[in-house]
Amino acid sequence: MHRRRRSLSALAPLVALTAALALAPTTAPAADDFQPTRSAELVERSHTVDLVMDADRATLTIRRTVHNGGQRHDQATFWIEVPESAVATGLRTLATVKGRPVWYEGELMEAEAAAAKYKELTGIGGYYPKDPALLSWRHQGMLALQVFPCPPGEDKSVEYTLTLPVEYVHGRSVLKLPRLGTEAIAADVRVRPASRRDQIFLGDAPVPPGTRVRWPKAAGEDEVVVVDEGVDDGESVDFDERLLVGEDEVLVSLARRDPARLIGRVASVAIRGDRHLREFEVEAAPKLSQAPRGAHVVVLVDTSRSLSDEEVAAEIAAARSAIAGFPDARVEVVPFDRAAAPLFGRFLGRDAALAALGGLQPARHNGSDVDLALATAGELLQRAPRGAPRRVLLLTDALTRESLTPARLRGALATTGALVHVGIPSLSGGSELVRDDAHAWSPAVKGTGGLVWGAAIDGEESEGRRRAVFEEWVRPLRIDHLKVVIPGLGEGDFEVPESLDEGEGLRDLRLHAAALPWVRVEGELWTKPLREVFTRDQAHGRLWSALVFGSELLGELTEEEMMPLALFGGAVSPVTSYLAIEPGVRPSTEGLFEGEGLGLGSLGLIGRGAGAGGHGYGARRFDHQAWLRGELARLRGACGAPALRLTLETTRDEVVAVAAQLSGASDPVSARCVEEGVWAWDLPASFADVWKRYVVSA
Repeated sequence: MHRRRRSLSALAPLVALTAALALAPTTAPAADDFQPTRSAELVERSHTVDLVMDADRATLTIRRTVHNGGQRHDQATFWIEVPESAVATGLRTLATVKGRPVWYEGELMEAEAAAAKYKELTGIGGYYPKDPALLSWRHQGMLALQVFPCPPGEDKSVEYTLTLPVEYVHGRSVLKLPRLGTEAIAADVRVRPASRRDQIFLGDAPVPPGTRVRWPKAAGEDEVVVVDEGVDDGESVDFDERLLVGEDEVLVSLARRDPARLIGRVASVAIRGDRHLREFEVEAAPKLSQAPRGAHVVVLVDTSRSLSDEEVAAEIAAARSAIAGFPDARVEVVPFDRAAAPLFGRFLGRDAALAALGGLQPARHNGSDVDLALATAGELLQRAPRGAPRRVLLLTDALTRESLTPARLRGALATTGALVHVGIPSLSGGSELVRDDAHAWSPAVKGTGGLVWGAAIDGEESEGRRRAVFEEWVRPLRIDHLKVVIPGLGEGDFEVPESLDEGEGLRDLRLHAAALPWVRVEGELWTKPLREVFTRDQAHGRLWSALVFGSELLGELTEEEMMPLALFGGAVSPVTSYLAIEPGVRPSTEGLFEGEGLGLGSLGLIGRGAGAGGHGYGARRFDHQAWLRGELARLRGACGAPALRLTLETTRDEVVAVAAQLSGASDPVSARCVEEGVWAWDLPASFADVWKRYVVSA
């Protein structure tokens, strides 16, 4: 057979998706057993599956066809290993009426009554024969299917339906599909979406509706292949091994087209007055927001001495990653310390700005004049076109002079007319952003619509990984301060994460005394409040009335509680079976004798420690005042200044505020000379305090 390999997309997204599937339905490779009752001439001929993926379920319509090469009517029995969490929700049998094929739908019955009826219809008697198929429960994960009669020299087909829950991962409804079938013959699976608007994926490769997945006929004999519906006869396409997520398991997923930002489903089914089956699920869209178009962005990069060279380089790397997330931004970059000087002198296109930043190695000086930097950003953004989105990204260690109070910062932020994010960098073995709502600057920054972030930055990390992390400075990627209000449950009864990332979801399934009429979800996209209420849905209740029999809750149900759920959900269960009956055409003497049957029975903020980079080494032995007095005396002589009193503030080994007071007559020139000299000081690393004020006389 001629083979040609499918072109697959990059491996990285698939690896990420596969790694995230720890909670997805884990389906062990199936190995059904087929047994004829009378003759080895009754064999299974084909096994086909129509797999339909929907947002909240996967439905497998499975057709089994046997051929009887013997001389007598026979019974076919399948022991069916169903995928984990799957339940049977339908059965029908194929007959020929006046030369035309006719399907007869099964009826869900009480299990013992269905078994007795099957025995009656398959036995020897003088009544008008009718030919049944019985689908019954053996245990969770195992069904039995009995079909009689299978006429000599003919094929006999029967269909049953399995319904499975799907897991919502990375914005897709995901199923791990195992090999289905017996050791001798595997299923031929055709995959399609419930809505043609949606997209099916095998692994991370999009495929057209009707794509077939075929395992080798016998387990372990050959490679798995996938066949496009449009592939010419005689051709198939190799199924890349990266699509396998376990032994003989294939990753099938569905991406919905234009999903709502937040989707919720609520099931609540009364079992009895004080007992309800309750399930809800909440899913965040694959993209909760869009990057702004035509944005004018000013990046303020703190290059002052309290940051190490490595931290400044990390700031620039993070800025480049964030800028890359704006599709068509105009960008200006402003390195600042005591002064703030635009790097380009005009707004550049995104790509040009990225190129210019690539080799930037700014000079290092004292001073962290954040409010001056913000004022500069405001002046630059006045050039932006009317209505254009305005953004400021302030990268700083937030170590500044004492006079920069939150109130003064709020005023400086307001002058920008922009949404402002503040990133406080630290070096790390992996890039990460953590919003810091407890930071002293946070209330002022939130007033712009932005946030204060602890920014762990790994300068050695791949650019793609950094872009994925710092895209959160471009648009909201998650719902923060997540709160799920569930009637009848307190906050401690259901564990809710602090945030819900886009493309991820929550699910809760339980038995409870009260009904569940609604679920409310609250949170924030950056600073914008989000609130959605989802109400009970009968169709979702019907689905979970069936799926509960594949869940861990099965052991908590009594037989009396199982019956209303199974009947409402249309599911095979320990108390229900499907019986499909067709008009019989066999001689009545061809029934099964007694004994021929099988007897199936009934970060907190990421920060740098005060001693990082050697700042604190030897601090106890270092006389700060003596060092300052000596330097001030030399500076006083150089400036020809009279005796003076110097007040200065430091953040680690950086000078952030200077005030020189001369004794005697005022000499502004001398005072200015001293102050400028102090601004030029290179403090030893032993100045390690995060902030300190010194008063020195000389």
